[in-house]
Amino acid sequence: MEKFYKNKMFNKSRIALLVGFMLMSLSVHAGNNEYYYLFTEFHPYPTGAGKIYVSKTKEVDADTISTWNDSFVIEECKYCMGGADYYLFGKPEGDYVIAGVSTGKRADELSDWGPTVNDNGDVVISNQENPFRYTPTSSIHDKDSMTCVSMAPMFPTHCAYLVFTKVAAKVAEGYKNFGSVTCSKVANETGDKISIEAKPADERCHFTHWVKKSNGEKLESNPLDIEVGGSEEYYAYFSCDSATVINEPDGKYMLWYSNNSSTITGPGSAESYSFAQDSLGHTENGGWFVEKKVNTNDNLYTSCPLILYVKGEVFVCSTPQYNSIYNLAKPLAQWSGDNGVSAQDISNDMLYYVVDIEGRCFNQLTDLTGGIAAKTMYLALSKSTFDTEVPAKIYWSREDASTASGITSTEMDKAMKNGKIYNINGMEVKSVGRNGIYIIDGKKVIQRNN
Repeated sequence: MEKFYKNKMFNKSRIALLVGFMLMSLSVHAGNNEYYYLFTEFHPYPTGAGKIYVSKTKEVDADTISTWNDSFVIEECKYCMGGADYYLFGKPEGDYVIAGVSTGKRADELSDWGPTVNDNGDVVISNQENPFRYTPTSSIHDKDSMTCVSMAPMFPTHCAYLVFTKVAAKVAEGYKNFGSVTCSKVANETGDKISIEAKPADERCHFTHWVKKSNGEKLESNPLDIEVGGSEEYYAYFSCDSATVINEPDGKYMLWYSNNSSTITGPGSAESYSFAQDSLGHTENGGWFVEKKVNTNDNLYTSCPLILYVKGEVFVCSTPQYNSIYNLAKPLAQWSGDNGVSAQDISNDMLYYVVDIEGRCFNQLTDLTGGIAAKTMYLALSKSTFDTEVPAKIYWSREDASTASGITSTEMDKAMKNGKIYNINGMEVKSVGRNGIYIIDGKKVIQRNN
């Protein structure tokens, strides 16, 4: 339930919006949670330096936006959510660039909004992410939606500015965990003399250089004094003593395990995958899989083996303060440790599968006399897990298992129409077992003996 306005003037359409909220709320049961009312306006700063677009999602291609405006106003009544993320996109006019988002301030409810400023009267930037996120929190709430809407204020209670400038200082993409930047005059104009400074996050981090966007020039001075002559952006780069650097230009899957939670960042891209106990299953064709779960944040689980997919350069930094937060509940995959799992610790009641990075699966370990090698991700599954033939492979996804176990090619069909017996993985066997799915003379046969 939301409404976008292209200007901030209160008008009759807002009355219709409130009536609509009330009518819709009659059919909604609030339960034990509450409704929250958000009323927010957005502006470019300074006026005339550019136009803006506001979205509820950051997955917007700025090149496709056609509704750039001088201001936006958003109202919405949210259930069980006291705040909301809004994403600001900017279209600079002339030779301006975007500095970031500043939270709006005003002296009282009757005063005009303005961006937050410091003691020197300069604009304070709260967020330099791109797209630029702003998150207001509502103080208007009630367990009944209609009552919450009736409490809605007449004018916006939050405000954000997308700040445009001539020279902007920013942290390079992927380095935000290592430091920050300041500018002596954020909203600057041609002729101003400014100073930009890169500040490492802590004693582990170090400033390395600036990169001037227009020509790629590297500058090592810090602070850097600049006389503003036109639009320019300077990006600060840092190093970190505790960071593990991974660089895979072509993209690669790899194992990761740490006793400490870690944060992964950098100019490249990375995804981490884990395997939970409830993800084991099989396809209609009889292929088995353990569905890999994509972890949605930048923090890597502690004391849990993970699969990383890295493309480009990324940095993994230990964050032990988050150990109690980023733990995976009921992991299925195990870690053999620095010394491996000895043969004497192998249970006869279990089946063991070790990870195969290239094959994106787990392969059954049939020879257990040597135990499990050190620093290996593996599965230990009860023999009662499989009510059909024990699979040789357990894939990382249902899709891979379906593709591998689906015997569909003409060539394979012909090859199997020879009177011989094959298991569901296409391997020739001497005889039909007690339970399982087999291909006999090109036909699928399900064998079950209770």
